[in-house]
Amino acid sequence: MTSTAPASAQQATPPQQPAGQVALQPPAPVAQQQQRPPATSAQRIMQISVVTVVVALLVAALGFVLALNQAAGLDRAGARADRVLTVMAVRSAVLDADGAATNAFLVGGLEPQPRRVVYDEAIAAAAAGLAELAEGADADAELIANLNADLTRYTSLVEAARVNNRQGFPVGAAYLDQASTLVREEMLADLDAVLSMAADDAASDFGVGNLSYVVVLVVVVALVVLIVCQVRLAAMTRRRLNPGLALATVLLVVAFAAGAMGARSSAETAAAVRTEDYRPTLAVAQASVLAAEARTLESFTLIKRGSGAAFEEAFVERTEAAAALLEEQGGDLPELLQTWLDRHAEIRELDDSGDWDGAVALAVTDDESGPSAAYTQLVEAAAAEIGAGSQDVTNELSDAVTQARLAAWVLLITGIVAAIACWRGLAARREEYR
Repeated sequence: MTSTAPASAQQATPPQQPAGQVALQPPAPVAQQQQRPPATSAQRIMQISVVTVVVALLVAALGFVLALNQAAGLDRAGARADRVLTVMAVRSAVLDADGAATNAFLVGGLEPQPRRVVYDEAIAAAAAGLAELAEGADADAELIANLNADLTRYTSLVEAARVNNRQGFPVGAAYLDQASTLVREEMLADLDAVLSMAADDAASDFGVGNLSYVVVLVVVVALVVLIVCQVRLAAMTRRRLNPGLALATVLLVVAFAAGAMGARSSAETAAAVRTEDYRPTLAVAQASVLAAEARTLESFTLIKRGSGAAFEEAFVERTEAAAALLEEQGGDLPELLQTWLDRHAEIRELDDSGDWDGAVALAVTDDESGPSAAYTQLVEAAAAEIGAGSQDVTNELSDAVTQARLAAWVLLITGIVAAIACWRGLAARREEYR
């Protein structure tokens, strides 16, 4: 009988390949194809060398650039803060001139010489301020050109009002009204636009102090990388300390303490200047401007005899706003403002009781107990405080700029020296593992 092989044996028999053909082997697994030989010790040492040098150079480059940008920004912030205060000074000068002109108009005939002196000095101050603003003009150049032209128009209208007032012509009041309207509706609007641009620029430049956080982060990350590299190197070489990496670490600690923290300290100084010096000074300047505008309104309340209620309402609005600003700052200015307001109340009492002549006489008197003297004391005290505050802003921001620049050079030098120390310190290890 012929034996039959089991089915399992038949299935296990590999198929026969045709003659002349080579059997194909199955492809190797993908993981086996992509597997690379592990890095040698020499390669790992070189990697550590490159990484440590790169992070040290990043500290040098980024720290230097960022700290210098911070210094440049704070320098611009000082200039633009000064520009803001200059705009406020021009605004106050224009209103002081208008206040002196309207107050002198109440006298009739030949104006008092002290009022003329105040007017001339205020116009000169406004012209000088506009000239200073024009030197640094950019997007606001057209506005400043308009202001110069308007200042010329204003002085012409005031002169026309004076000439007619000396001769007793009623048209003089119309010229004066035109001049004051030009100030309130056109010049102040343009000055507000210039002020808004300057204030926005100053706020933006004060914000560059945030770059100091980036500087601190860069140095801290570099320190962490150096420490990790030293740990790996110690595990490979069985040596606890590499002199080059240790020196580089010490240098980056110096970069952190003197460079990164110096940049941060500079930013904190700038922030303190902004809140403790610049803003209070600006608030006093704003209050001074409001008081100057109220001074003009006080005179117009009398000039428009019998129809000056709207000017009195505006006077109250301006002085209340000025009082609120000065109350936040403290000092003697709130009391000086209140003294002037008390003298103004006496003018209103006389006028409201029908004694217009008495009210005018009190408004124009130069007596030390009169409203003009009280207003002058307020203006002089405010000007002194604004001047001192402006100087403080300039000096302290200058110190912050110097500190940021010093931090930039510390970061540059320590970063470069640390990079050299890393490379030289690992030179012996690279030679050992060749």
